[in-house]
Amino acid sequence: VFFFQAEDGIRDFCLSRGLGDVYKRQAVQADLSLPRNTPVKTLAEIEQDSQNLDALACSYYECQGVICFVKSGLYYKGCPTETCKRKVNELGNNQYRCEFCQKNFDDFEAKYIINAKLCDDTGTSWVTLYDKTGTQLFGCKAQELRIILETEGEDAIK
Repeated sequence: VFFFQAEDGIRDFCLSRGLGDVYKRQAVQADLSLPRNTPVKTLAEIEQDSQNLDALACSYYECQGVICFVKSGLYYKGCPTETCKRKVNELGNNQYRCEFCQKNFDDFEAKYIINAKLCDDTGTSWVTLYDKTGTQLFGCKAQELRIILETEGEDAIK
């Protein structure tokens, strides 16, 4: 479950002690399709476990936390074809090229790649959220967010 400050953008975690609208929060359940019986752990427990793994090992955990910071740049310029999620290169004159598909396009499709700091009461960890989770978090596709940002500016999402 991720929590974020809905009123003035994403900020540091603070407990609301009856302050009403000042600390409006929205809970988002992220469906990450984790393997069955994924253990629920705190960030400190995950950090401790990661020190005991070799560099190539992969483990899955479920964690409840608060997004306390998001780096700028919420999406990348992606290939607009349905099956490709690769980054496109700008050619100039509003032309984009996907090297994987070997095609040029008049536009790109925004795809989420969100670098965020996740916090719980035991620690913090940097996480990367991709398209599916970003759509759940923001309640819209990255392409819709792109249009909002291009037409109304960043103040529209704060």
